[in-house]
Amino acid sequence: MAGRALVLGAGGMSGVAWEAGLLVGLAEAGVDPGGFDFVVGTSSGAIVAAALGGDTRLTDLYDRQCGPGSPAMKRTMQIDVPELDRRLTLAVDGARDGTEMRRRMGELARREQPLPADEFRALIAAELPADTWPEQRVGMVAVDTESGEPRILERAPDLPLADVVAASCAIPGVWPAVPLGDRTYMDAGTRSNENLDLVTGFERVVVLSPCGVHAPSLWMGVSLRRAMKQLRADGCEVLVVEPDLDTGDHIRANLLDPTAGAPAARAGRAQAGEVAGTVADFLG
Repeated sequence: MAGRALVLGAGGMSGVAWEAGLLVGLAEAGVDPGGFDFVVGTSSGAIVAAALGGDTRLTDLYDRQCGPGSPAMKRTMQIDVPELDRRLTLAVDGARDGTEMRRRMGELARREQPLPADEFRALIAAELPADTWPEQRVGMVAVDTESGEPRILERAPDLPLADVVAASCAIPGVWPAVPLGDRTYMDAGTRSNENLDLVTGFERVVVLSPCGVHAPSLWMGVSLRRAMKQLRADGCEVLVVEPDLDTGDHIRANLLDPTAGAPAARAGRAQAGEVAGTVADFLG
């Protein structure tokens, strides 16, 4: 067991902003996000993972969060969250376990196509500061809509970056399922906000969790606390960084609100000054 990994959790548009701000602030404090051997992003965390590498990609992403909001961000304001929750709950009613629940959500994702997949890809591409994979090793978690199983998707000739990020972000009933090769994928947040249990074999893992350690495990998924316990039992050291109390409450209350991005980004950047020493000591 060797190496260091960074896990970027899901947290809606506010989560993108907080993680981008935190990483920019950590870099300013001397903790290089490029120093990890592997970076894994789930859903909104995949957007942040795609922004790593290069001189300005991460700061460009941060600056975008502090701006007026992109078309994709503004479209999230149209989501009727209670109605979406009702439809998803109805779709998974009676499922015996998490895998079956995700298969049923996958059926909904393939059946309900709120907009063409190519249009969704274009919206996600507009969120990213670059259209090429980072030189740093990164992966994005997506869930297969037919099997209900997760997969970490990495750089490959037939996997454009924006397509893979879109697959990780494709909330069933909100965005279309994304075909990649002969499989179709949806948002990995249907399984776990962080999918930490998939990141094995590393000596140290830092987790940025916009929703926090105590967030409920939805859809019979894998909770962060359970994954942490298992990795630590296997000899891996795990450090979780979550928003401070006020920022965390604000993020969780405004996951899909693009107007919450700027304050979340600035809060993450400010918090980095408080946690940089802890992260640096942990990484050795």
